[in-house]
Parts: sequence; structure tokens; C-alpha cells
Amino acid sequence: MILAFLAYAGASALAASPGLGDKAATILEQRCFACHSDKTAMSDLKLTSREQILRGGNRGPAVRPGQPDESLLFQAVTRSGKLTMPPGPKLPDDEIETLRAWIAGGIEWPKVVVARGADWWAFHKPSRPPVPEIEGAKSAIDAFILARLKTSGLEPAAEADRLTLLRRACFDLHGLPPTPEQTQEFLADNAPGAWERLIDRLLASPRYGEKWGRHWLDLVRYGDTAGFEQDPYILEAWR
Repeated sequence: MILAFLAYAGASALAASPGLGDKAATILEQRCFACHSDKTAMSDLKLTSREQILRGGNRGPAVRPGQPDESLLFQAVTRSGKLTMPPGPKLPDDEIETLRAWIAGGIEWPKVVVARGADWWAFHKPSRPPVPEIEGAKSAIDAFILARLKTSGLEPAAEADRLTLLRRACFDLHGLPPTPEQTQEFLADNAPGAWERLIDRLLASPRYGEKWGRHWLDLVRYGDTAGFEQDPYILEAWR
């Protein structure tokens, strides 16, 4: 009993030392925020404030202050319970000991926690940069490309012929070479807007949906059968 009290008192003294809350918050930010921040919140668990940690997620409170071994978060990082978090290698021993002392001391929390990547470009309101004024640009995209080539001392490649453009468009949008009929139609169309009409036809084709539908289904690892790693059922895959 006395030994248990001394062990707890030692942990509490460590928790009261300056900076332990900051150290614990830094560990959570580096190791856990990717899945358990205000933006992600997997299993409805957010670890971005003391209140959120105490509220927990679908499995209940993440931490029981003063009780590391009874806390789901500590069980997960020590791999002593049903959960093993974070995915991948186990946390270093010093980080685990920091979390143990932090929980034992009542989970002191710093006043301000700035999430890594909070100033990331994707969080800024988009703004239109001024289009460079450069000779030979047929569009805004051309202007940016030509301006960068110029600053790099490079010359743009020669304009592709119509057959090459047709093949590029077909492979990019359909994943297939142009058919003889598509080739004949495009090469025979000498009126203004021939390129735009070609793109409209390619986008309207079922081949466009098939090509990109397959691309995204591959990305989410869709499978009709329980094969490699037991393909999960993706009920909304058709969307």
C-alpha cells in the first residue's frame, strides 16, 4: 500500500513539473492528430482538448485521470488492451512514460495547442494570382507555363500535330487509342472549335465514365469478392 502510494506520489510530482502537459500534447499532436483531430475524428474521438479527451469517442472516455492502466488511450499505446495505436511501430518508451505520468497527474493540458499543418495551404482561402503578361500565351495556363519556362531559360516544345493531340486526349480521358472513326472525324473537322467538340464527345462517352470509375474503384480497393485482405463491402461505390 505504501509502495503504491509512493509510486503514485512520484508520478504526480512528475506530472506537476513544468512542461509535462506540453510534452503530452506534443506527443498526441505528432502521433494521433492525423486520425483524431477536430477534422478527422475517427471513431468519433478527438484528442485536441482536455474536454474532448475526457468525453472520448465510441468506446467511451479516452483517459481516466489518475488511472493510466484503466485508460483506453494508455492501453492502446502500450498494446495492453484490445486496441493497438498508433498504427505501425510502438511508441518509444520515453513517450509512453510521459503519457503515463501525464495521466497519473490528472492530464494537465496546455492553454494553446497549435496543430501541425494548421497553416497548410489547403486551409487558406483561394486567391487568383495575376496572370503573367507574356507573348504567345493563348490562355492563362499557357501564360504561367511560358513565364516559368522563360525564367528557367527554356524554350517551349513545338505545338503537337492534330493526330498526336487526338491520341493524347483519347488516352487521357478514355485510356484507349482513338478509333478509326474518331480519327477520321477529328482530322476532317477544320472548322473553328474542332478541339472543343472533340473533348465534348470524349467526355460524353461511356468510355470516360468506365475509365475513371475503374481508377477510383481501384483507389478504394473495391473488389466483388472477399479476396486480398478481405475486400470490404463498399455500399456506395456505384456513386
